[in-house]
Amino acid sequence: MKKSILVVAASLVALSPAFLGGCAYPTETVTQGGQTSAIIFSGFPENANILINGRTVGATGDYDGTDRSLAVPTGTHNVVVTQGGRALLEKRVYVGRNSTTTISPQ
Repeated sequence: MKKSILVVAASLVALSPAFLGGCAYPTETVTQGGQTSAIIFSGFPENANILINGRTVGATGDYDGTDRSLAVPTGTHNVVVTQGGRALLEKRVYVGRNSTTTISPQ
């Protein structure tokens, strides 16, 4: 009886990595749909500077939506538009997946 219990216990110990491996979390992330998000600027002077999350990305005239838009990751961003050393706009915006958000002066 003791021998059969030891054999069963040893078998369970030997097979446990296979069972645990089947319960492991996936190592890949699958995202459905696109991941394109963008911001365009309307109503600002063309040479106003844009800062996204503290980084200068260009002038508002470059991203007016006619020729191109500013591609950003989906999520929340701190947007600051400045001209001549003063802030024209400071705003926190959420840009959804597969969407374009238009930012205008308040």
